[in-house]
Amino acid sequence: LAATRPAPAGVTAAAVAAELGMCLMIKAMSITGGHADLVGVARLEAAHLRGAADDDVGAVMEYMHARDADTLQQAIEEPMRAARAAVAGLELCVGGSGAAREGFAGA
Repeated sequence: LAATRPAPAGVTAAAVAAELGMCLMIKAMSITGGHADLVGVARLEAAHLRGAADDDVGAVMEYMHARDADTLQQAIEEPMRAARAAVAGLELCVGGSGAAREGFAGA
């Protein structure tokens, strides 16, 4: 992760960590029940995060091979896509936390 040259590590690690967070929210929503809408959206965002990790690896590897403006742009865009997916996941977690609290209180 602390490499001084371009390497597919930081964004990939962050996207995987964010996906794990989404999976924990999915688990909490599933345990408390009645949150099928949140679970469905959370599963979609988890898939986006998983894809972001894979896409970042591909973009960095392509840049390392070609070293041109197009692949550099793609290597910049992929982390931004991962960041947007992480923000969407955080927003879901904030929304889901109240629903989980209510579900746990009623259990």
